[in-house]
Amino acid sequence: MLLVRLIFESLRFAYRSLVVNRLRTFLSLLGITIGIFCIISVFTVIDSLENTIRSSMSNLGSNVIYVQKWPWSPPPGETEYPWWKYLNRPVPTLDETNEVLRRSTLAQYAVYNFGFSRTLKSGNNKAENVEIIGSSNGLIETWNLKLLSGRPLKEEEFNSGASSVMLGATIADQLFPNRSAVGKQLKIQGFTVNVLGADTCSISCTNG
Repeated sequence: MLLVRLIFESLRFAYRSLVVNRLRTFLSLLGITIGIFCIISVFTVIDSLENTIRSSMSNLGSNVIYVQKWPWSPPPGETEYPWWKYLNRPVPTLDETNEVLRRSTLAQYAVYNFGFSRTLKSGNNKAENVEIIGSSNGLIETWNLKLLSGRPLKEEEFNSGASSVMLGATIADQLFPNRSAVGKQLKIQGFTVNVLGADTCSISCTNG
C-alpha cells in the first residue's frame, strides 16, 4: 500500500512540475524533437550518399581494372591518406595503354583518359566547372555509356585528335535547350569543337 502511495505521489509531483513550469517543459520537448529530427536527417543524408556512391561504383563495372598514380581512398586499415607515399609514383602514359593491348590476351579494351574542369560555351549559354574527360578509343564500351542521339567517335577520330565531343544529357540541355545538340558547335577555352553525340552519362573528348 505504501509503495502504491509513493508511486502515486511521484506521478502527481511530476505532473504538477510540468504544469507549473510550462515554458521549461515546452522548451525541453522542443529540444528533444529537434534533436530527433536532426539525427533522422543526418542518417537519411548518409544513406542517400551511400546509395549514390554504390550506384556510381556499380556503373564502373565489376570487370574493369583502374591503374592510376593516386588511389581513390586510404589503404585498408588506415584513416589518413599517405600522399607522400604516392608522390613519386609515375603517371600512366598512352604508350603504356597501347602496350597493355599488345601484350594482354584477356583485355578487350585498354583506355587512357584524364580529366579536368572547364567552362563550356555555346552562344549566350554556358556551363561552368564541367568535368571533361579526354580519352583514347574504347571509353564508351568500357564504361557502358548510353548514347541516345548522334554517334560515338570513331577510332580514327581518336587517333587523329579530332575536335569532337560527346555531351552528357545535363550539359546538352544546358547549352542547347529545347533542341538537339548533335551537329552543333561549342567552345572550350576558346577552342571550337563539334558535338557528334549527346545524352551520355558523362562528357568525353579527344583533344585537350
